[in-house]
Amino acid sequence: MSLATNQPLNNILQQDKAALLKIVSQGIDGAIVREMVRSQPNYRNILVSALGTTSSNLSRLYNKQLNKQQSEEIVDFLKVQQQALIVFEQQDIANEWLATKIPALGNEIPNNLLDTFIGRSLVSDALDAIRYGEFN
Repeated sequence: MSLATNQPLNNILQQDKAALLKIVSQGIDGAIVREMVRSQPNYRNILVSALGTTSSNLSRLYNKQLNKQQSEEIVDFLKVQQQALIVFEQQDIANEWLATKIPALGNEIPNNLLDTFIGRSLVSDALDAIRYGEFN
């Protein structure tokens, strides 16, 4: 199963900004993190860093509500994942791009940038450039 076909994750991403604000304020259920790691094990280290925890403590988040900051990290991360799927139309192609050095990102691997807001913003900008044909 990919993140794109996971109904609870898709439900979060389909919300308008006001509804997302409410979800983030209340805290996302940690079960979402568990499902993300289960469906895409290569995201474990990214999520550990983004959520400010350790690999051994990540599973402790699975059974509780995330705080606001952690919830925002998850929503932002999922938005970039969704954006990559929209651009490439297939999960395997999106995953391949996210795991490949990209010249427009200074030869960084997009997945290595997803643990910070600025990194996710850079990846999102690169995806927009691909989507709108802005690369020469």
